[in-house]
Amino acid sequence: MLTNVNSVMPQLGLGEHTPTDQASVRFVFVTPPTSWDIKAFTTPPNLWGSNVPSKPDFMGRFDTDKFSFGFSTSGCLVFISRINPWGSVSVAQRNDWLVKQHAVISTNDAYCMATNWLNKMSVNVISLDRKTPGKASQEFRWRPDGGGLKDLLPLFDVKWGTEPDVCVRIEIDGRTGELLCLRLEDNSLATHPGIVVRDWRELIRIPDPEFLAFSAKQRLDLVKRFSGLSQ
Repeated sequence: MLTNVNSVMPQLGLGEHTPTDQASVRFVFVTPPTSWDIKAFTTPPNLWGSNVPSKPDFMGRFDTDKFSFGFSTSGCLVFISRINPWGSVSVAQRNDWLVKQHAVISTNDAYCMATNWLNKMSVNVISLDRKTPGKASQEFRWRPDGGGLKDLLPLFDVKWGTEPDVCVRIEIDGRTGELLCLRLEDNSLATHPGIVVRDWRELIRIPDPEFLAFSAKQRLDLVKRFSGLSQ
């Protein structure tokens, strides 16, 4: 997952926030390889016959100080979210502050930025637009005085699809043009290279106690061995 993020983030213009190693990770979670019986799955003759999958699926997530990253069962990065961009204040307090700020981009700018990020994540935006056109909108709040009037906030949402069937969601800070959140709700849109694991059958045979006893170097060597990474 780190390798995938280190590859994608610079393309999105977020290279300064790119984690480089496990020391940058504050939280990590990886699902077990499906709910299949791994012993039956890996030991021939197995119970799956000709329908045995090429590799076990998994999903994962890890957080750094600035971002949270989520991965689909295909091993592709499908979720990027900036962590606590407004600190610990409530939504009402955030809006009271934001309503005094000004956006430096328009809805057209937000849409162009969103499509640019999607293109860099290998999403076929042309095909996506044909299926369900994207739409950018500026966020607002209802004025607290109850007069039924709106205050625009310097935040923009770009969505493909309508609730509850939204395919893509992107939120942008209109004051800076920074990405706040990107979600590919339809995993089939994620066509950028996913996580490649070589000889995964041998990898998952390593007992947990043995793996947990590995040193940092041994774990790095394991990554290099089974991912084919040279560094």
